Amino acid sequence: MVLASLGLAPPLRAQESSTGTSTEPPRKWLAVSLGLGFALGGDDLLHVEFDNGDDTTLSAGNGFVFDLGALAIPVWFGPVGLGASVNVGIKYAGIEASNGSASFTRFPLVVAGRGLFRVSSAWSILVAAGIHYDMSASLSGDGVLDDIDLDSDTALGPMVEAGAYYDEGALALDVTLRYTWLQYELGGVDVDAGSIGLFGGFHFFLL
Repeated sequence: MVLASLGLAPPLRAQESSTGTSTEPPRKWLAVSLGLGFALGGDDLLHVEFDNGDDTTLSAGNGFVFDLGALAIPVWFGPVGLGASVNVGIKYAGIEASNGSASFTRFPLVVAGRGLFRVSSAWSILVAAGIHYDMSASLSGDGVLDDIDLDSDTALGPMVEAGAYYDEGALALDVTLRYTWLQYELGGVDVDAGSIGLFGGFHFFLL
């Protein structure tokens, strides 16, 4: 107590590494990804009325999405991370009736630059922009709709998305709203396939 009162006690210091900087585990930066989503929008392709009076519409931007891909966030400037992602999958929408059905299937490839803005140790705001490339699109039917058979070879358009990103150890999750501008040519007619959708990503970091 005498030494402390005279100012001779050694000062307390934060724990430092041998290089004099605070120790922090390196961020993992490369992950494989699984994505799920649902989108709505675009021009109406089919409008079906059922015998019971119900009706339904199949639109060019509608569909459930399942994809696989990779995510890399190799660059960090303090709380800001920059990287890119690539995903390829299937997008499907359909209508069913007792005497017929129709489906619209696409195989999208999405390549995007991504930015993360840390707001806490685990949560970030995610923004992304890139391109959406549908490698093919096929509208087909059976039963009373079996005369429907239209294909579009490719379609390319921009996309933007934003949402929340959570990471803990080797696992990260994100939930985003995505808007895509896209146009098909089906049966010689230009069709607006723009859509807005809710997407979820599951990322498993390897490095």
